[in-house]
Amino acid sequence: MQSGDVITLDNLNLRPLATDLEVEGMFKRVLSCVAIVASSLLLGPNAAMAQRGGSQCLGPDSTSAAVVDFVRKLIKGTNIHIDSLRDNVGLAGLDTSFVTVVTSSKTCASAATAMDQLLKVSPSGWLLYVIQAGTGTRTRLIVEDPNDKAGEWLRAWVFDSHFNFLKAILK
Repeated sequence: MQSGDVITLDNLNLRPLATDLEVEGMFKRVLSCVAIVASSLLLGPNAAMAQRGGSQCLGPDSTSAAVVDFVRKLIKGTNIHIDSLRDNVGLAGLDTSFVTVVTSSKTCASAATAMDQLLKVSPSGWLLYVIQAGTGTRTRLIVEDPNDKAGEWLRAWVFDSHFNFLKAILK
């Protein structure tokens, strides 16, 4: 080739790196990998539980201890904002010694069903912390999905003893 010659694909003597069929197969494999990674990032560990069709409470650990501590502070707190929240969700007058981590499979299943109905998802397979405050008809259940964040905040959902939704709170 000399200066000023027009370069075309014909005079470059190019050959394809892969056939159309090979490119299509590679594209499908890449697309499958992207879909798997995206669903894992978007749905977190609940996606795996949903595929198995299960729901369960997460047991006592440092996170549940922090939620128990949060609920106890709500019950005995003394500033005007805590007083208002405590009154709105029916925690006023409860004894902090009756704040416990729930591990009963029946209660956990009820909490998961309540969350499904509240958030209009069908069976989600939640992995939840369920904290019970109080006893009898004054029982409040505080449900937290450790993967459900609102910015830097975790959201906790407060239900009565029949799993009627009362309020969502950020902590």
